[in-house]
Amino acid sequence: MEGEASASCYPKMIPANKNPILDSLLYAYFRCVFRSRFSGVYASGIEHYKELDRSRPAICFANHTNWWDGLVAFYLSRFNWRKKAYCMMEERQMKHYSFLAWIGAFSVDLSSSLRASASVRYALRLLEKPESLCWIFPQSKITPSHHPISVKEGTAYIANRVSRTQLLPVVFRYAFFHEDKPHIFVRIGAPYEGQRPVTDEVIAECLSAELARLDEMVAQHDLSLFQAIVPPKLSINKRWEWIRRAYCGQLDSFNPENG
Repeated sequence: MEGEASASCYPKMIPANKNPILDSLLYAYFRCVFRSRFSGVYASGIEHYKELDRSRPAICFANHTNWWDGLVAFYLSRFNWRKKAYCMMEERQMKHYSFLAWIGAFSVDLSSSLRASASVRYALRLLEKPESLCWIFPQSKITPSHHPISVKEGTAYIANRVSRTQLLPVVFRYAFFHEDKPHIFVRIGAPYEGQRPVTDEVIAECLSAELARLDEMVAQHDLSLFQAIVPPKLSINKRWEWIRRAYCGQLDSFNPENG
């Protein structure tokens, strides 16, 4: 382990077991998976993630609409090498995908207050180190994207007990444009600089505000508003367009960017 708390200290949860070699292999694998399953991953506000201060611990809190959110969060960790990323993950899923411990996932069991408190103590222990970054999904479970943001207790509790914590709101959307596969859209807001101590209501408000901004951007169907962090493969319709333009001698005007 890379300095994570010993598993024996937290017998009621599955701790992270970060491994730099396996981390790199899984990063390359997930990049291929994103390219095969989606028409690219696009982000807005990536500079906010890149500019997080290494001398202060950070919490990224995000909405949670499907299983892919955690893998996108892991992929984003490559955009700030100065931070060591971890992610709180529901224990049932963690047991099924135990290899995710290698990239910094650790479990939380919300069905038991005792077991959940062990995970909270573990997160606080990780965040004692200024280079640590912890991803938390405050909704605590996968929630349909059209539902209003409602968070469970815990995120604010952790944030208020870690000195000088940076709080970064992140939201995800999955949408079809004119392609055969959906796009993944990510909006990373500016670090929260409001009044402390922060509350769960503030966490929900931050996520709701960023989600509204992201929805406005997605509604414009304009990929130039985002940075492609996983460029797409050519979709079916783009391949056909390439063939058509090649036949007509117009390849110089072909735009491979899906949109």
